[in-house]
Amino acid sequence: MLASRVPSKVDLLFPVMSVDFHSKRVMFSEKIAYIISRFPALTETFILREVEELKRKGVKVEIFSLHNVRQNQTEQCSSHGLASSTWYLPFFLSLRVWKSFFFFLATQPICTFEILIKIIKSHLANPGLLLRSLAVFPKALMIAKILKDMKISKVHAHWATVPATVAWIIAELNRCNFTFTAHAWDIFKVHTMLEDKIHAASKIITCTNFNKKYLLEKFPKINSDKITVIYHGLDFSRFSPSMKEQRSIFNILSIGRLTEKKGFHYLLKACHILRESGIPFLCRVIYVSGNFQKEIFGLYHNLGLENCVQFIPEMPQEELAEYYKDADCFVLPCIIAEDGDMDGIPNVIIEALAMELPVVTTSVSGIPEVVKDKQTGLLVQSGNVQQIALAVERLYQDNELRDLLGRAGRELVQQQFNISTNVDRLLMNIL
Repeated sequence: MLASRVPSKVDLLFPVMSVDFHSKRVMFSEKIAYIISRFPALTETFILREVEELKRKGVKVEIFSLHNVRQNQTEQCSSHGLASSTWYLPFFLSLRVWKSFFFFLATQPICTFEILIKIIKSHLANPGLLLRSLAVFPKALMIAKILKDMKISKVHAHWATVPATVAWIIAELNRCNFTFTAHAWDIFKVHTMLEDKIHAASKIITCTNFNKKYLLEKFPKINSDKITVIYHGLDFSRFSPSMKEQRSIFNILSIGRLTEKKGFHYLLKACHILRESGIPFLCRVIYVSGNFQKEIFGLYHNLGLENCVQFIPEMPQEELAEYYKDADCFVLPCIIAEDGDMDGIPNVIIEALAMELPVVTTSVSGIPEVVKDKQTGLLVQSGNVQQIALAVERLYQDNELRDLLGRAGRELVQQQFNISTNVDRLLMNIL
C-alpha cells in the first residue's frame, strides 16, 4: 500500500536556488518528482547515486517507483533510507488509484481522453508496450494528483519508454514541464512515441555523445540544443584502487546482466583459447540473470571452463568493490545484439576504470568515448574472439602497460564522471 503522506507548509513553498560564491558551488533547494520503473535496482546503481547526490545538494526528491521491488533488492542496494521514502504505487485496480482517475475525468475530461487516445494510437504497432502503458495510465494519474497537491511542477523520468510516457501524462494534466534521461535500449530498440516525447519535453538528457548523434539522425526535426549529454557520475571516494600483489594467477573480472549484447559468450570462447595457450588465469563473471543465460551457461559447460571461470551471482556494491580490487584486468566484449540492442557506456566499465583496471572491450556505441585504444584500455573488434584473447594475454605479459592504462583510465573518468559536477549540470538542465 502507498504510505499516507501529507505535505507540510514548508514542502509547499516555491523552489529556491542559491549560489555559494565562496565555494563556487551551486546549491539547490528544489522539489523534483523522479519517475522510475523500479527503484532501487541493482543494475541501475547510477540512478541511486544520482538521487543520493541530489539529496546531498539539498534537492527534495520525491521518487515514484512504478513497480515494487523485492526486499533483497533494497538491501543489496544499501538504500534503506531512500527506499523507505519512495512512493511505491499500489496495483492499478486499487481504489486509491482509480480515485485519481475519476478526479481528472471530472475536472479535465477532454484532456484525459485525448491523452488516452494518443497513447493507444501511438502504440498500436507495439502491443506489448501498449499494454504496459495502459497498465500504468491510472498510476500516472495518481502521481499527477499527488504532485498537484504537493505543488511540484518539475518532473524527471529515467528511461525514454514507460517512465517518460508517465512523465508526459503528468505534464499534460498538470500543465508543467517534464524532462527525461535516455540511456540505451530505450532508444535503440523502442521508438514508439519517442519523437513525440522528445518534442514535448523541455529537455532530454542522454549519457553518451553517441546517443545524441543517434537521436538526431533518427529524428532530424529535433533541435540539437534540446538534447544534452551528461555522463553518469561516480563518487570516487567509494572507488579507491589498491596496490596489486604479485600472483601466479592472472585475475580477469567481468560484470553484467546475462544478455546477448554484453558479449559474455565471446568472453568464454576467449577464455577457452587462453586456457589452451597455457595462461594461468581465473575469470570471475559477476552476473545478473538475463534472457541469454541459457545460451551462456550451455556454452560454459560445453567448453568445460569450470576450473578457470567462475559465475558469481549479483551482490551489493560494497562487496563488488573487493572483486575490483582483486582483479588484474576487466573484460566486457560488448556487441550489437541481433535485435539491435546495444549498450551506451556500461557503468561497470566506468567503475573498472576508476579502480585503475586496464579494460578490454569493443568500440560499440559510446564506449570509445572513455576507453581509448592503447591509452585507457584496449579495444578489440566486436565478436572477434581471437583479438579478445590476444588483448588479455598482452595485459598478462606486460605489467607496465597495465599500470599505464589503469592510471590513465582513472584520470579520464575523474575528469568526466565526477558525480557532484555532473549532477550540478543535470540540475541546470532540468530545473
